[in-house]
Amino acid sequence: MDEKVLNLLEKMYQEFNGRFDKMDGRLDKVENEISGLSKDVNKLSAKIEGEVIDKIKGLYDSREVINDKLDGIQEDINTLNSKTFRNDNNIIRLREELKKAK
Repeated sequence: MDEKVLNLLEKMYQEFNGRFDKMDGRLDKVENEISGLSKDVNKLSAKIEGEVIDKIKGLYDSREVINDKLDGIQEDINTLNSKTFRNDNNIIRLREELKKAK
């Protein structure tokens, strides 16, 4: 009877060792995959920092240039409006003077 128990225990021990070995192999595989993903995440992060952030900065700089140009255009429009208003007033005044002269 003791020999049967020992054989059974030995069989169970071998079976558990086999399962643990399989689990170790699967765990190693998962760790390697995670390590690979970590490298991919680092590469992606570097790309975002390098390329995307530079592009955003470029867009921001372009927007500033456009805003400066628009400010200049707005100043020109204001000047033209002022001159047009002054010229309209001069035309009205000259018409009145011509009517008085006749």
